Amino acid sequence: MSYITNDVAAIQSALVDQLIELVTEGSTLIGSIVLMVYLDWKLSLLTIVVIPLVGQAMKIFGRKIKRNGTVIQERMADITSLLQESISSVRVVKSFVREKYEMDRFSKQNTLNFQAAMKNVQLTSLLTPSVEFLAAVSVTFIVWFGGYEVVNDEMTAGALVAFLTYAINLANPVKRLSRVYGNLQRAMAAVDRVFAVIDLKETITDKG
Repeated sequence: MSYITNDVAAIQSALVDQLIELVTEGSTLIGSIVLMVYLDWKLSLLTIVVIPLVGQAMKIFGRKIKRNGTVIQERMADITSLLQESISSVRVVKSFVREKYEMDRFSKQNTLNFQAAMKNVQLTSLLTPSVEFLAAVSVTFIVWFGGYEVVNDEMTAGALVAFLTYAINLANPVKRLSRVYGNLQRAMAAVDRVFAVIDLKETITDKG
């Protein structure tokens, strides 16, 4: 039941919502970088140096988010299974006066699910500020080096302002892409669970 509902829903959201946002924000990011290179290739190289650091941060957090995503999907599966079992056996539960026991079981599973969800929120919340911090460092270097070029007549003040505008515009797509990346990592955990079931070998097969 959990595979059909929770996991498939997570995959559907990733394929529809997240991929659309990935394409639109990725296009904005690439377009801004192209215009920045056109204005000043040296400043652009200074900005692009930060990209590997951003990639490394996303890689580190991505692994943790994916691992935690697996835990979330498992907790959701446990809750779904528990509810299905309790509701389908409600007459047996009432006959043996096991209402409090079942409520305690559900409360425990719900707490575990909440803790896993909060862990995901914490990781996602740390990923975005980390990426934004690296972007802020990049802008600081742009202002410093760009100011140096303006003073030495290697670049006009207007071109520096335009370059800074494009550089600052990178912040929004980078921020959204980091969030999309986190959501896609969680969806990948659901993909692993679904394909683990699809790839199961039949225990009993026809001889023919």
